Amino acid sequence: MWSPWTRLAPGTELALTRTLTCGQSFTWTRLPTTGAWCNVLLAPPDRTPHAVVLRQDPSSDDDVQFRTLLLADTNESRAIELRAAHAHLTDYFRLSDSVVDLYADWAQRDPSHFATTAPRVLGLRLMRQDPTETLFGFICSSNNNIPRITAMVRALAVQYGTRVCDGGLMDADEDGEGGEVIPPLFAFPSSADLVAHRDELDAALRALGFGYRAKFIRDSADAVEAAGGNRWLLGLRDLSYAAVLPSLLDLGGVGRKVADCVMLMSLDKHQAIPVDTHVWQIATRDYGFVPSRATKSLTPTTYQEVTDLFVTKFGDRAGWAHSVLFTADLDRAATRVARGLKKKGARSASLSSESDDDLDVVADIVVEENDEAPRRRKSPRLSLRPSRN
Repeated sequence: MWSPWTRLAPGTELALTRTLTCGQSFTWTRLPTTGAWCNVLLAPPDRTPHAVVLRQDPSSDDDVQFRTLLLADTNESRAIELRAAHAHLTDYFRLSDSVVDLYADWAQRDPSHFATTAPRVLGLRLMRQDPTETLFGFICSSNNNIPRITAMVRALAVQYGTRVCDGGLMDADEDGEGGEVIPPLFAFPSSADLVAHRDELDAALRALGFGYRAKFIRDSADAVEAAGGNRWLLGLRDLSYAAVLPSLLDLGGVGRKVADCVMLMSLDKHQAIPVDTHVWQIATRDYGFVPSRATKSLTPTTYQEVTDLFVTKFGDRAGWAHSVLFTADLDRAATRVARGLKKKGARSASLSSESDDDLDVVADIVVEENDEAPRRRKSPRLSLRPSRN
């Protein structure tokens, strides 16, 4: 059974859809009837699964509310499950930090740009995700866009993860009418789950459209499991940024940007700045950044200099501030693309579009091409059917 709707956070502290769709996480599913969001979250240290549904309720000042799937037999045990899910969601969205206060601090540090840009994306939170899910999600991100990354991550969960919820109608009446259809929900696999299929993993993922990423996933699963699995990754939270970076760079498919994404979004390294050409452009256009050496490509030196610029400007939560600026810039870019398409009589572009034409239009906007992977203009369509080749 599903728990009753329970208040999680005020709307001023969490803009739900904006936070879930800005490229931090690729495991959330939007429900078509109500626009609520569902997922399986994995609580540390043992990756305890919580199937949850979240919504932003306009009838209560846009408060964010949640429900969780209760599996226990007694009311007392169900109350414990509900409290555990609430505690995990609080940790997941870092609700102990006031986003209103953080925005105010960053606006004071940067009145000329952040203060005028941030109102486009109020309530954007940095999530504290399961490190295993985050690592493999961002290995899938190279030369890719958000819809296709999401499809790959979902395929990993369905093929190798654990089914937590069978799906079905939630809140249907006595005749089985109405309500919201919840899809089957799967926990993202552990490194041990992936290693258990090692012999066929590369070929199976290539058949699903993962391409060269398949080998990276297999090799990184081997390395993570050999080091201690998710507990090893969790242990990296207690180490410094400088100590963690080499460990991540040793993994297949992980370059500096992917490592910074993993550290920022799951390993508590708030000073990590994932830099790509888009972030470099923000630094140059909005902050007058000039690299110490003239260059047309994003070199390691330029990468570090852009990182230093943001950390100097925004302090120990610079990674979060950078995410706000990055998301606001994507919002502006997507708006320009949509207007351009409308002028040509085409369909409006949207970050949530599922059509191939729209995905190609926003692909380079949503996820910049990584330096860690071979350059490809267009990713193959992901399929859950075996390849004919």
